[in-house]
Amino acid sequence: MKTLPKESVHARARRRGLPALLLMLTGLPFGDALAAPHIEMFSPQGSLKDVRQVSARFSEAMVAFGDPRLPEPFAIDCAAAGRGRWADGRNWVYDFAAELAAGQVCRFTLKADARSLAGEAFQDYPVFSFDTGGPAIRASLPAEGDSSIDGDQIFMLALDAPAAAASIAAHGSCAIANIAERVPLDILTGEERVAVLA
Repeated sequence: MKTLPKESVHARARRRGLPALLLMLTGLPFGDALAAPHIEMFSPQGSLKDVRQVSARFSEAMVAFGDPRLPEPFAIDCAAAGRGRWADGRNWVYDFAAELAAGQVCRFTLKADARSLAGEAFQDYPVFSFDTGGPAIRASLPAEGDSSIDGDQIFMLALDAPAAAASIAAHGSCAIANIAERVPLDILTGEERVAVLA
């Protein structure tokens, strides 16, 4: 196999416009976007239960760790009480005072004046959000799978948050093994409810 001299390879590249292409690529704006500070990770997001802490990791150092005047990087919109702190120069955490109940929605927006420790600005100021969903069953009596459950069974349910009776009636049901149709619920009220709870 015949090898071409270096001059021929370079001449070919010039004919194909490769140097010009490389110059164009290095001038594209995505190079700047990758160099700008950004948030590498934020958790949690979406719908989930049992939230006690939020964490964010930045692409580069944001603070001089140990400085008592460490800035809060996010504007926080959340009814639950909590407190933020820097775990190190790049990692920020927000601890809630207690585990979040159902029905909570929290939003964390990177502040417009956020800068890296080197003074570099962000090109994007994202909003991260999560919610703890609607009420969920924590325990039931009788428990799921109990062999003594009959067709007129009365259940007592412990929920992780208050639930509206109309919502339970509209969305709640019982599933029975080997039966495709779900069984609607009747919610006990008044004296009948008091008697069952007693």
